[in-house]
Amino acid sequence: MTKSILVTEASQKNTLGIVRSLGQKGFNVYVLANSKLDQSIYSRYCKGYLLLKKFDFAEIKNFIIKKKIDVVLPIGINSLRFFSDNESLFDGITKFLIPTKKQINTTISKELTIELAKSLNIPCPRSVFPNSIEDLSYASSKIGFPCVIKWKFEVGENIVEYATTEEELTFKFIKMCEKYSFNKSTGFPMIQEFIKGKGVAYFALFERGKLIGSYQHERIREAPPSGGVSVCAKISYNQKIEEYSKSLLTSLKWNGVAMVEFKMQNYKNFKLMEVNPKFWGSHDLALEAGINFPLEIINLLTADLTNNRVLLKARNIKIHWPLDGDFKYMFHDKNRLFSVLKDFLNPNVRSNLRIFNDPFPTFLIICLNFINFLKKLIFNIK
Repeated sequence: MTKSILVTEASQKNTLGIVRSLGQKGFNVYVLANSKLDQSIYSRYCKGYLLLKKFDFAEIKNFIIKKKIDVVLPIGINSLRFFSDNESLFDGITKFLIPTKKQINTTISKELTIELAKSLNIPCPRSVFPNSIEDLSYASSKIGFPCVIKWKFEVGENIVEYATTEEELTFKFIKMCEKYSFNKSTGFPMIQEFIKGKGVAYFALFERGKLIGSYQHERIREAPPSGGVSVCAKISYNQKIEEYSKSLLTSLKWNGVAMVEFKMQNYKNFKLMEVNPKFWGSHDLALEAGINFPLEIINLLTADLTNNRVLLKARNIKIHWPLDGDFKYMFHDKNRLFSVLKDFLNPNVRSNLRIFNDPFPTFLIICLNFINFLKKLIFNIK
């Protein structure tokens, strides 16, 4: 009997890649959407969707029962926390392989992550967690400049600023607090030393502390270029990154997928940046490289395949995401322009564009990008 899968956060590019990969393998794939403009809805591999503006237990439970969902794959941090908080209520209804609430809370808190990493002798950037604006002088004296101001929790949004002087640090810190309503009760943003280097990461699937499979990647381009999401990456490997990451995740007795991100200053020196307890934005690279964590999760949850597991090995692949930031920042400088065009025209460099076998999500993204461009052009919207 064909299994039915529910994938959350239908707007995200990693969700679209998962929907396509599982649909191609014959699964009935449904998605949880927030808007009728979410791209995964329009994939030929999407059998249907549930549209919700916010998570509603009764609606989701009824949909899961109606569609006979065998496995739920939470993609974003919001759905991950929802299913973690309500895990016991789904017993006997559906299955998922996700971290515990304690594991999630440890990794979404950069302060707790750094504390754990230091106890395991994993190098981290110098970091200060101010309790007030008055603490900024101490932070700047300890961290130095340039420094990074960022929110200390993973919330699915990249809240970050950079400062090169104490005056700029104070100004941007206050502005960030005003914009996002950060205060003493919510906690204030953290201050961290700026680490120059390439973004590298370790990605893994664990089942109750046991490693099922892993791979690594190296970021080639980010959007924005000053530091952001990966828009071009390739498979890589470094033994030290593997040792640090396995040590951290094993100490947590991890369950589910995780990303451990570092900045590589050189081939032997790394600094831990964060641990992502969910599926990562660059997940398409894993699928192109022959590593299918969603399929492995389904196999683990629906069949007895826990014995004699074979760890997965990634093929040497490079991928970029033209419509998810790579084209937007291609004119940042001459070298970047040539690199983006070279990759776009190179048949050996993969992308998430599917013009022929799954065209509608791509056309939707093009239309939405064009509309946003017109808004900025006509109304000067940033």
